[in-house]
Amino acid sequence: MGFLSSLFGASTEGTQNSQEKKQSALGKGRMKETDSIKGKNSPLPSKNGIYQHINKKTGEVEYVGQTDNLRKRQQEHARAGKLDTETQKVRFAVAREGATKDDLLQTEKAHIKRNKPSGNKTEGGNGRR
Repeated sequence: MGFLSSLFGASTEGTQNSQEKKQSALGKGRMKETDSIKGKNSPLPSKNGIYQHINKKTGEVEYVGQTDNLRKRQQEHARAGKLDTETQKVRFAVAREGATKDDLLQTEKAHIKRNKPSGNKTEGGNGRR
């Protein structure tokens, strides 16, 4: 039993666990946007993070994902025909320092739940490991 528990006679474990589960893999601030996914001018880093494919005309989030390499993954989507930079842009954020793969998967699930993108076939969190 912790110090607060001994003082107030209640457990604080449940509160602590729920706070840990809600911690985002992303730091504070807005996600960045680009339609440049290749070359020196692309702002996409080769780092882990969360990304969204956004319809340029409607602003609708069409797909949400997480990856260990933001730049490489967007190029894979483009080659597979799942990302068209003429009609879509990429919104992305680099994972915060110390974020785990599970943090990324939970953040991906939260973004899918919030945006309900048409391109996601599952609720997320079960992607590449």
